[in-house]
Amino acid sequence: EKLAPQAAAEVLFSALRLMPLPQTALAVALRRQNIEHRKPDDKFDPKLNPARMALIKACLLRSPNKKETDTMTERLDPESKDCAYLCGQLFAVIGRLQLFALGKIGASLADRTYGGVATRPATTFGPVFTKLPPYIKKANTRFPGSGTNKQKEIESLCARVEKLGGIQKTHNLEEQGRFALGYYCQLAQYRTDRAEADAAEKAQELQEEAN
Repeated sequence: EKLAPQAAAEVLFSALRLMPLPQTALAVALRRQNIEHRKPDDKFDPKLNPARMALIKACLLRSPNKKETDTMTERLDPESKDCAYLCGQLFAVIGRLQLFALGKIGASLADRTYGGVATRPATTFGPVFTKLPPYIKKANTRFPGSGTNKQKEIESLCARVEKLGGIQKTHNLEEQGRFALGYYCQLAQYRTDRAEADAAEKAQELQEEAN
């Protein structure tokens, strides 16, 4: 209900004419993505809204600024060379590490810092990284080897980001879109991995029992 009156018409017109989608559509989708928080009784992360991700992806696919490095595959791209996309992946891995370490908590890392990491990654990732050692230790205690496995994933992604010039100070709208896709695709891959999905479910059950 807060959309600009002409937004829907502009999107429809662009789609029918095979033209770039309006930047306002991408901006609105990303604003919703950045502020959406999980409620205590939510079964699914509201940041993983398929329709919203489809709109973000469509905006990027139609963008006149689309680069060869832009990742637009249906599933997670293990060969991506886009820094923003890789940062989204990295944030998803860190979030999964937190889940293994602490279980389902009231306000997750994504709830508290997603908007900052998506828009100002260089300054926001720093405080997040300081939490990793205790998370890794706690995850290994609860699920032997899980913390170490996530540490390896994080180190691999950090190395790939470093080769591309390191974490950027800020992300523009389209980079925020690629960040969102990297985050979404990494968590989507976790859901298709039976062992990973079982471990995540067990982590949440243990936390509920502790509560």
